[in-house]
Amino acid sequence: MQRRPDTCAVAKRAERLAQECLRGRERCVAYTMIQSKDQTPLSKPLGMEALLLLAAVALGENWTINAANYQDVQPWVAASFFLGAVNAYLVIRSLPIAGWATLFYVVGVGFCDQIVREPFGASDVVDATREAVTLVLSGNNPYTHLFLSTKPPGSPFPYLPGELLFYGVPYALFHSIDHVDKWAGIGTIFLIAALAPVVGVARAALCTALYATLGGFVASTHLEGANDGSLAFLLIASAVSLAWSEFAKLRYRRKPLTQACFYASASFLAWALLFKAFSWPFLPFIAVYLFDKDPLQARRYLFVVGTLCIVAAAPFLLASPGGFISNIYRAFVFHDFYWGINIWTGLRSVGLQINPHAAVIPILGAAAVLGGFFALVKRHISLGEALMRGVGVIVIGLSLARWSTPSYFTFAYTVFVAAVALIRTSEA
Repeated sequence: MQRRPDTCAVAKRAERLAQECLRGRERCVAYTMIQSKDQTPLSKPLGMEALLLLAAVALGENWTINAANYQDVQPWVAASFFLGAVNAYLVIRSLPIAGWATLFYVVGVGFCDQIVREPFGASDVVDATREAVTLVLSGNNPYTHLFLSTKPPGSPFPYLPGELLFYGVPYALFHSIDHVDKWAGIGTIFLIAALAPVVGVARAALCTALYATLGGFVASTHLEGANDGSLAFLLIASAVSLAWSEFAKLRYRRKPLTQACFYASASFLAWALLFKAFSWPFLPFIAVYLFDKDPLQARRYLFVVGTLCIVAAAPFLLASPGGFISNIYRAFVFHDFYWGINIWTGLRSVGLQINPHAAVIPILGAAAVLGGFFALVKRHISLGEALMRGVGVIVIGLSLARWSTPSYFTFAYTVFVAAVALIRTSEA
């Protein structure tokens, strides 16, 4: 005979099990609360933005360690070291002010690094420019003049009227152009930092640090008497103004601000094109970028650039067509020996001596540059990619050139850093 289960006993057993489950659940909840209370921001995983900020702080601290005079530490260097540590703490604690504090920190580091430096005149570019500016101000044509301040004397003056204007204004005001490139370098720091609202504070801080804290490489070449730092300033000013034009159009929809930045960008690009030939490879890529976004705006932009270039160059070209064209052309073929970082000096170092006077060398360089254009040009690129591809063409040209000085590579590196800030990523 089958025994019937005791209903009361089953109910009591079920009640005991329910109470045990409830007590176990309460213990789990209490343990979770304790764990969440103990998990401070120091134990949370850092995001990509925080890592970029920490990298910027690390570059600033690296500058501090290398810039310090350990027998008599300068007060701004000591302050930089302390502020770097404070910024690192702010980033790790994920405080809201960490991003902007880091950006101001790296800007301050770059300013302190460059403001105390003095020009040392290793290059003859500033000397030749000073002689050319005095000629223009006295009513003479620098493109028909025999220069005495160049090394060697009688070298061509390969710079365009935009360079004369860039240095002519401070010469007319202060009767000196010795510190123009230093202030252009400082201006470049602020230009890259000004991209913070456009590309994000973390990326702007890191790119500013990549430029501002490498004093031994970047700042010193701005002061050796070359003009490549000033050219980089003009080109980056054009790119930053164009980025701000698009940002203002999307974010604020204020037409006056958008138009002001747009025409400022075109003016700076025209100035750069009229400064030195190194800016020319960037024009096709920027044009492709503009036409992909808005063909009508691109035509207006290029019309402004072309008009400014024609107006500025026409007086010198009409005054002496042969002298003007000859000076610009001779810039590419004047140096008839190998110097700097290029393929030819590399071959020479392993015992392969190539005749620097061989006609095939400039032909090979020109063919490589044209090939670089066709290999790098493509549709639907960002502004940062346009700058990056222009830098690629510059590097190809320098690799096959007979003459490639440190200031040339400083120019390429400076524009490269700005391109990194403006380049479009898959996360953007």
